[in-house]
Amino acid sequence: MNTIMLAHPKAGQHTSVKAIPGSRLSMDFVLEDVTVERHGEDLVFVFDDGSSLLIEDFYVDFTGENLPEFEVGGQIVSGADFLRLWDLTLLRPLVPRPPAAPATAKWAMPIWPRA
Repeated sequence: MNTIMLAHPKAGQHTSVKAIPGSRLSMDFVLEDVTVERHGEDLVFVFDDGSSLLIEDFYVDFTGENLPEFEVGGQIVSGADFLRLWDLTLLRPLVPRPPAAPATAKWAMPIWPRA
């Protein structure tokens, strides 16, 4: 497995990397100092000091089936679990949508007993 080291850029600096399917992304920084965001098709780590680290085309190259592993503090975390830690909306574009309901399907509203 190919390991890509993600390092905290110098203050105010913006860097980018390209991850490939089957790779592991290893964090070489403290997660408490970072916010994870989606910018277009890229996954971006934004640091408190104004620097950022962009993973190019993350949402193009990866799906729910081939997410990279993340190594955080020596612990291996699945891609889905890592993204879920930050915000479920980061994971949502990678999960296949359920098939559309058939045209004959109707919304079933639950009937609650009256008190």
